[in-house]
Amino acid sequence: INRPFTLDRQQGMQIYGRFDGGGLADINYWVSALTGTGRGARENNDLELMYVARLQWNFLGEDVEMSGCDLERTRRPSAIIALAGAMNRSPYTRFAQSGGGDLEGFAGGDTSLYDVRQVVVESAFKYKGFSWQHESHWKHVEDVHIGGSRDLVGSYMQVGYFPHGGLNWMPSELEVAGRFAIYRPDVDIPDNLEHEYSVAVNWFFKAGHKNKLTAEYGYIAFQQKGVPYNQGSRLRVQWDISF
Repeated sequence: INRPFTLDRQQGMQIYGRFDGGGLADINYWVSALTGTGRGARENNDLELMYVARLQWNFLGEDVEMSGCDLERTRRPSAIIALAGAMNRSPYTRFAQSGGGDLEGFAGGDTSLYDVRQVVVESAFKYKGFSWQHESHWKHVEDVHIGGSRDLVGSYMQVGYFPHGGLNWMPSELEVAGRFAIYRPDVDIPDNLEHEYSVAVNWFFKAGHKNKLTAEYGYIAFQQKGVPYNQGSRLRVQWDISF
């Protein structure tokens, strides 16, 4: 679900901070005013900025690094619940590393103009090799020139665990993980749905995330109005090396 909802990198200004009163009174905040025209763009053509705000509650008194797994075997439980929102008027309905782009069904071009509003709720938890990560997205796109609008929703949940924490005979480098994701490109069309189930085994070498071997199996199903129901499986083996 990253493709339709990500804002990717935008240039602009940001104010951020943390109110750390200990325990439940631990909150991070971010407020940004950005160009809203994509990665590397320092200006826009209508002076309409993208505004983004995020509030994160560290209700156990510890922040959680969004690394995807508890490679450090966190000794004290850490968890967050976060709420973020963004609003933008631009020719684009989505963003990627290449800059501004278009969701399927929306025309792009110099004369296009869209009002986009989106919200995400996040949660994460880590403790002794166990990790949880979740995002739920809502996005509203309105065509300013032609008229009409669309609402998109998507969510994913991901868990991981290093079994060495409960079974000493298991290698400490091994992690097992699972993920479920669902995406509806248009909530007004009942038969418009994509979902994925996947399980993975990760082997972390001494460099951690910079040197990792992954074997993953995924089941993907696709359903769209007027298109036959489609499903399939995917098997992936990948070795990640970062410098």
